[in-house]
Amino acid sequence: MMTRAIPALLAALALGACATEGGGANAGGLSGATASIPGAYASPKDLVGKSGLQITSAIGAPAFLRKDGDAQIWQYRGTNCLLDVFLYKDGTALKVKYAELRRRARGGLSESACLANAVTTGKAKG
Repeated sequence: MMTRAIPALLAALALGACATEGGGANAGGLSGATASIPGAYASPKDLVGKSGLQITSAIGAPAFLRKDGDAQIWQYRGTNCLLDVFLYKDGTALKVKYAELRRRARGGLSESACLANAVTTGKAKG
């Protein structure tokens, strides 16, 4: 349990530092009060091995979903960052085999801030 708390603490510190620059909001337009990483995920690597249900419970439904046979690609589209999650059938459940974070523009967002931007602003509406 302690090993999960450490990445969450580091992410909170990184986001707090970003939120204090430039008048209270980071480059992603997230204020310190609203910037968080649901499920305490500090890196796309933290998603690997999780089930699709765990991902949607923690960060919500993706904005885009593509099915290709037994595989699915989920995309979360933030204003500054994109998160691509690749899930494959593992028995009866879908499991994350790979996740990649991409910045839409050059900028100073840390990996954890970029991930927060993708998942807090880039999930399906409704």
